[in-house]
Amino acid sequence: MTPRAARERANNLLVGGLSLTAWHVIDILAQTGAATLPQLGVSRSAMIKYGHAHIVARLHIPPKVVRDELRALLPGSRIYTLGPVGLELAKMRGLTPSTGHMAYPLSRVMHDVILTEILLRISRHAAGRGWSVTWIGTAEAALFTPDRSREVLEPDALLRLTKDGEERLFALEYHNEDKRSRAERKVDQYEAVCAVNAALWMEQWETAAFPTLLAVFRHDIVGKGYVDKLSGMQPQVRYYGKLLSGVLQGNLDQWLNLSTRKKENIFP
Repeated sequence: MTPRAARERANNLLVGGLSLTAWHVIDILAQTGAATLPQLGVSRSAMIKYGHAHIVARLHIPPKVVRDELRALLPGSRIYTLGPVGLELAKMRGLTPSTGHMAYPLSRVMHDVILTEILLRISRHAAGRGWSVTWIGTAEAALFTPDRSREVLEPDALLRLTKDGEERLFALEYHNEDKRSRAERKVDQYEAVCAVNAALWMEQWETAAFPTLLAVFRHDIVGKGYVDKLSGMQPQVRYYGKLLSGVLQGNLDQWLNLSTRKKENIFP
């Protein structure tokens, strides 16, 4: 389907009206890039219908491979992303959708599927504590220089929580690697951006306070990388961490402050 044909199809769907369920699917996939059927929370028949309309596309990964990759972590055997019409609808909604998942390697796709689950779990938990939650996905959260010639920082996602006039902004980083070096680089990047690029993040993220970083890691060595890097520092950014297993088990009240090494409740 050509871009022009996708735009025309999207315009026709807008004129005819889209269901809340369809917009729900578009919103999640625009922000996360990839999700399983259980994560989207809609019927398979609905997804088949959206596929025929090119709103979504199913990634060409055999169901057995998906199940094997997600075993002991998440249910699901089919992974979806936005199709060409869905991408146009997301843009019309004012979103900056994630793209490229049809060509991504398996490891990147699985990273983003698990990131989707982390976002869903945190959002449900925070909502249960009375917070209103909105997401900003990877593509939209990326910070660029004013002329957009260079990317300055790319969080995996931003979460904006509001309750009773209070706002909390979190930058989320999910680490599926088993090395500490990326954690160390993340600290360097976040500290530099917080200190030097205040005008950028204040404007592009629409906040007066730099977000707290939430690091979720599959392997404990990544958490140790954060802790060792922050040891002896006086960081400007607040860093909290949790193992992926803890997130999936629902232990979302207590997070480890990676600077003080004390557990704190960040969703009171």
